[in-house]
Amino acid sequence: MYDFDKEQIGFRINQLRKYKGWSLAYVSKRCGVSAQSICKLESGNGNLTVPMLMKFCQLYDVTADYIMLGKGEIKNKTFADIISKFTPAQIKALDNALLNYQSICGK
Repeated sequence: MYDFDKEQIGFRINQLRKYKGWSLAYVSKRCGVSAQSICKLESGNGNLTVPMLMKFCQLYDVTADYIMLGKGEIKNKTFADIISKFTPAQIKALDNALLNYQSICGK
């Protein structure tokens, strides 16, 4: 059985919201959960229900394991997240490809 850390769960939910650049009001409206409840969750003082967990997973495009345990991954990665793992040679190849694309398109 897992021992869930409410503060860490709240921290992850808060970080996901901030990463997306969304307000409490926006998330509240999208999830059908009061902003006060989300604020409590994010501060580690609220109770996360299964329906709320599923709504957060859908909204943030993450697994329940990520929210509850910090394991798994965020499904919707940004381009910056992807290239941050590139080697210098891969970055140079990407840069060359973009330069070639620009020259072909005349931009």
